[in-house]
Amino acid sequence: MEDDVIIFDFDGTIADSLGCTIEIFRELTGWKGAQTQAEIDVFRRMPLRKVIKEVKVPVYQVPTLLMRGRKMMTSRITEVPVFEDMARVIKQLHKDGRRMLVMSSNSTQNVETFLRHHKLHTYFEAVYGGVGLFNKGAALKRTLRLNNLDRSKCVYIGDEQRDIEGARRVHVKVIAVSWGYNDPELLAQQRPTAIAKTPADILEIVSK
Repeated sequence: MEDDVIIFDFDGTIADSLGCTIEIFRELTGWKGAQTQAEIDVFRRMPLRKVIKEVKVPVYQVPTLLMRGRKMMTSRITEVPVFEDMARVIKQLHKDGRRMLVMSSNSTQNVETFLRHHKLHTYFEAVYGGVGLFNKGAALKRTLRLNNLDRSKCVYIGDEQRDIEGARRVHVKVIAVSWGYNDPELLAQQRPTAIAKTPADILEIVSK
């Protein structure tokens, strides 16, 4: 897979932010669910639209909650860790000559602050934040156009069903990572180009 450009998702792919996201959601809504890892794993096996339905959030409230959640995360973003071994993988990809971008539903400010805090900002050419929860395909298409990228030379790396769906919609290869917001079985059902079980797997997949 000779890909010149790697476009990363952020939350659940680079940033281990699920716990922080759940905490913020509880503060915003008063929700009391997902108190144990087993309960969290139940939600990881659900597509996002089903999660929204299960937690009984009206769809029309989602954009407002997302905007407020991004602002709340700003004060906590430096407390969010990088997934183990992901920093090494990012540095190796850069050393191997891969161009890298980030595209996220989180805010550009949060992503950039996180990357600077963890000394990873120099490895990425650009950060595109503020992507709608269900607009990954359109956002990818826009990112390709803004950077004059050949989609056949790109790969998107994400952790959710919606990442796979978005990439497939615009015919971009996609690597699903198993350590993020969605369970590996749910990801496999969407038939991504490849599944990475560990960050190190990304190096092997993109080199093939």
